[in-house]
Amino acid sequence: LSLIGLLGVSPGRGTHVSVASGEFLAKPLRWGMLMMQRDRIHELIEARIALEQAIVTMAAERATEEDLQEIRRYHRHLKAAKNSRKRAIQADFSFHIALAKASHNNVLSKLLAELRQPVRHWMEKKASALGEYDYDVVIKQHEAILQAIESHDAKRAQAALSKHLESVKEQLTALLTEKKI
Repeated sequence: LSLIGLLGVSPGRGTHVSVASGEFLAKPLRWGMLMMQRDRIHELIEARIALEQAIVTMAAERATEEDLQEIRRYHRHLKAAKNSRKRAIQADFSFHIALAKASHNNVLSKLLAELRQPVRHWMEKKASALGEYDYDVVIKQHEAILQAIESHDAKRAQAALSKHLESVKEQLTALLTEKKI
């Protein structure tokens, strides 16, 4: 807690709550609320595409067999959960978190984790607006990403991820334009 600034440790004086500890929680909450605004969705998607392009590139180059097993597991979870919106959204995002973990870059993994709440918010809005959302397309897109990473083909992984997230961007843009979300 002292490393992240919540507690101050003073030799001979003890441990105390930092004066700015309230600000520690306020900043992420303000940032998350900002990214949930309708006019910021395009920026969120752009940031996610840029971030995940780096992630899949490194994952294709660095993924171990253990990493691949975890990615496959979350892909199977998505297939099994495709008829349950809540479980499917969780499995979908867990797949992306597993990709980040396979990049073996903790900073990129933490950055993607920071996007979890606003990304989940928009995933839920999209699924709700579309009613019965067809996860078969997402499953095929994830399969393409997985296959590229399994073959350690960074360019193919980037292309598959780009196709996947551009599809999400198009759906959200259409729903925003139609004012369904």
